[in-house]
Amino acid sequence: MDSKLKARLIFAKPTDYWLSEKKVERGYWGFVRCREDYEEEKASVKRQFRGLIQSLRGEGIDIELLPEIEIQNTDDLLKNINDMERSDVNVILVTFPMGAWSPGDLTYGIVAASKYAVFFDKFKPNTYAGTLFTPPAYQTLKKHG
Repeated sequence: MDSKLKARLIFAKPTDYWLSEKKVERGYWGFVRCREDYEEEKASVKRQFRGLIQSLRGEGIDIELLPEIEIQNTDDLLKNINDMERSDVNVILVTFPMGAWSPGDLTYGIVAASKYAVFFDKFKPNTYAGTLFTPPAYQTLKKHG
């Protein structure tokens, strides 16, 4: 049995409308308004997470960082289910509301495929849209066991 803890970052990828080269003028809950916003935040979080992994290794914890996954829609979720199940812990970054028509579906799908799921929320300097959506999702999951 492998005793190494396997961790993975999962990014809730914005819909293509919000990933244009030019900033979208229309406002919404969250801060990603173009591809650059998304890529910069993703790179920043990956650096921070790699630093956290190194700190844990320095404390003697045997941990492996698995390749990241981006989920934009149900097809992405289904395509990556097996990889998510191989992780011991999935850390989900919801910079954008997950799922255009039913945001809960992607959240619940990720949780169902995870041994442990950690939702990373952020308020400043850039508020993640998921910061507003994950607390109600957590309450629903808690209520239903």
